[in-house]
Amino acid sequence: MKSPSTRMFLAPAAAAFSLCFATVVTAAIPNLSLQQLREGSSLIVEGTITDVKVENLALDFGGQTFLNERFLITMRVERVQKGEAEQTITFETWRPKTRPDGFTGPQGQGFIPAKGDKVRAYCRTADGRTHLLEPNGILKIGGGKNDKGKPQQSQ
Repeated sequence: MKSPSTRMFLAPAAAAFSLCFATVVTAAIPNLSLQQLREGSSLIVEGTITDVKVENLALDFGGQTFLNERFLITMRVERVQKGEAEQTITFETWRPKTRPDGFTGPQGQGFIPAKGDKVRAYCRTADGRTHLLEPNGILKIGGGKNDKGKPQQSQ
């Protein structure tokens, strides 16, 4: 049987060991400033959302299954601020649907617009597809209760 002094030493030592060798976890990405959004975008467009489609994607990581929502958002382009765009474009983004308890990490897009919303989208192109910058690459504009004149927080 261990003496009380041994237990008093082992408890803090075990805690310190756990902290030193714990798995490094990536925290959620903070919102980008308007300057960061402008500089990081190859395409900035304004327009009206005409369609939002969502599909679930299962991802296996470290023996655990995560579920993401992948959004395909179609916009009728009314103004191009940067880059070149067709009259209608579709861009994509994601956000987590399920995660294990205690999980932290990138959270994808905070705000997902609805059909009919007027928005400004800050995008980049990769692999031949157009993606919203994360986590706040879309801004509702043109009035309405969510128009704050800055990138939207998660809703």
